[in-house]
Amino acid sequence: MAVASVPWVCFCVTQRITGLVAAVYTPFNDDMELDVSVVPSQAKYLNDTGVHHILVAGTTGESVKLTVAERKELAEAWAKAAPAYGIKIYVHIAANALADARELARHAESISADGLVAMSTTYFRPSTVDALVTELQYMFSAAPSLPAWYYHIPSMTGDNNFKGFDMHDFLVANQGDGGAAKIPNLVGVKFTGEAAAASPPPVGCPVYGPVCILSWPPRLVCSRARRL
Repeated sequence: MAVASVPWVCFCVTQRITGLVAAVYTPFNDDMELDVSVVPSQAKYLNDTGVHHILVAGTTGESVKLTVAERKELAEAWAKAAPAYGIKIYVHIAANALADARELARHAESISADGLVAMSTTYFRPSTVDALVTELQYMFSAAPSLPAWYYHIPSMTGDNNFKGFDMHDFLVANQGDGGAAKIPNLVGVKFTGEAAAASPPPVGCPVYGPVCILSWPPRLVCSRARRL
């Protein structure tokens, strides 16, 4: 069973993360059943290769193929294995059933995860930036004590297909008319994409304050970081 993973590069302001964040594979046995017995060896491998931040049940982790019960079991296995290696865990909680997403957010908080990550719904998708912010606010508000990242992956979700979307609009929409954040625990964006119209804005723009960009491919972060 492979124990490798796909990394992100992190450039972070409000929530300091240094090094790579690995989007870990979800282990299955030959019958395609979840096999969390592999998780300790995954954790050891990542520690041995210098990785100390992970995303549980992201795209590489095949979250959309897992039941809520399986996603909880997987997160619990990582919460148990990770501390021995000083690994911090960020749990992907998004689901097309928003009640499931909120349940997963509360569960992540209960197992002392280090943060939440959520993409948008993928079938009935938000049609405006404000709708996207509202949807994420509903998910993330179930675990207000945890920092949260919006997972922007339009190749899978299609959530940049409505007119006028870009990352600047998203961050400004989160501020609202009165300046208070609609998603108080939102600290940044996990950005997976190439489209210039949706690329991250300069970090620390005074309109919406400091943000955290978790990015793949890494050249997106490097090109933005040089502008700071």
